[in-house]
Amino acid sequence: MEPSSGDGLPATAVRIYLDERTYRHYDRRFDPEAEPDVLDRLNLTVGGHPAFRVELATYNEEAGSSTLYAYVVDMGGAVLVLDAYAPYSDDDRGARDALDSIASSLDFTSGDAG
Repeated sequence: MEPSSGDGLPATAVRIYLDERTYRHYDRRFDPEAEPDVLDRLNLTVGGHPAFRVELATYNEEAGSSTLYAYVVDMGGAVLVLDAYAPYSDDDRGARDALDSIASSLDFTSGDAG
């Protein structure tokens, strides 16, 4: 059974997951000066945490050439990764827009302050 995309909208696939690798690991892996496949990288803050957004050229024998569009957020011991990879979805622009919206709306404050 295929998941419903709801209201006739295209299914937009993104992944959001915690990774135990360090922020430094990702910082080195996606360094535009050392990695020629990095097409674009922007250092920023997401939910008050250091982060960066990266676009990376990829090649897969089955899927061919594609891009990975991702946010990498330093959670202090773990890394939150939000990504969209063109083979996940036929709606690459929609997936990027969804990630941009999610990343800009994240708030990691507990709400228990004060």
